[in-house]
Amino acid sequence: MQALRPIERRFTQEVDNEDVDIDFTSVGLYLVGIQIVASIVLSACSTVLCCWLLPIPAISAVRTLVVTSFLAIMAVCKPIHIGRPRGVVPMFNCLRPAVAMYIATLVLEQLESACNTGDGSPVKEIGHTRMWAYHIATVILTAAGFARSRNPMSESDGPFLLATVATIAIAVLIPAASLQVSGPLCSAATLLEAGERLLRALLFGASYVTLVYSSAPQDNLKDEHFICMMRAGAGSAWVLAVSSWMLILAPIQVALTIFVRLSRNGMPATANGVVDEAHPLNDFRKVDYHLSAVAVPISSQTGDVETGTFGVTHNMQTTPAHDSAGLCSSSISSTTCASTVCADGFFLSPSVLAAIAAREANE
Repeated sequence: MQALRPIERRFTQEVDNEDVDIDFTSVGLYLVGIQIVASIVLSACSTVLCCWLLPIPAISAVRTLVVTSFLAIMAVCKPIHIGRPRGVVPMFNCLRPAVAMYIATLVLEQLESACNTGDGSPVKEIGHTRMWAYHIATVILTAAGFARSRNPMSESDGPFLLATVATIAIAVLIPAASLQVSGPLCSAATLLEAGERLLRALLFGASYVTLVYSSAPQDNLKDEHFICMMRAGAGSAWVLAVSSWMLILAPIQVALTIFVRLSRNGMPATANGVVDEAHPLNDFRKVDYHLSAVAVPISSQTGDVETGTFGVTHNMQTTPAHDSAGLCSSSISSTTCASTVCADGFFLSPSVLAAIAAREANE
């Protein structure tokens, strides 16, 4: 078991104290996103090359899956970064599931194409109702992805629930297998099919990575990472299910996500993704204040009058937004705000305030 602990620590990638804050201004933070996209494309390349390089009798879906999984694990076992940008580890933990999601899609597609009847022929169905229902479900899945991109910082799970329902419908209404279509893990793809597979992998990775960076978890907790991963996966899953002619929408989704995120940078949103003007982080108002130092003979330990200590009077102008509790008036001094916390966090004990008042009265 001792030999497995270094491997476990490498794949766990625990967040340390330096990764509490995510520094989006550092270029090194985005290298892990490029790493994930390259890993997904590498997985797609391995499925194509395994079927191209091996002779037809030696082609096996299990062998292709093992090779693809091994390369994917090696590609995402450790984040690639330059220097020590803050937030690399939590972002990498949110990005890595995209590779597993892509491989799982290949496995499901392989299972669908392998279903045969008792005599060895694929299942046949009369009519196109199932096919139309499948395409309608993919359109709904695409709409859910664009809804997430329109409000990437939204706390609403409506797009996720819509994508979940569409995914279940796709799984139930998936078209029957065909003699002309084989699984991606055991068929030698044509040059056009290989290009489409690589393009789909590239666009899926770009869509997933963009959604993760646009809705990065505010708190570096495992449950927050899980929510970020699920939302990004639901928002980008449509790329793996739609027809090839709909892939043109993927760059549009990426551009929309980036545009919305940059336009609302640093502004907390409501559940519907609309910027909340009443949010505390958006409520910055100017506070006019000045501090005057007064030598007051008080003790920092007991508050008794002694020599050599230093007191402060605090005169300030505050706005109602900073005096919601009604502790201080619009124009105050610290003597009228005894033993209470004023707008900027200053507080003085009654004995200190009495000493300051007495000093001012004597002068």
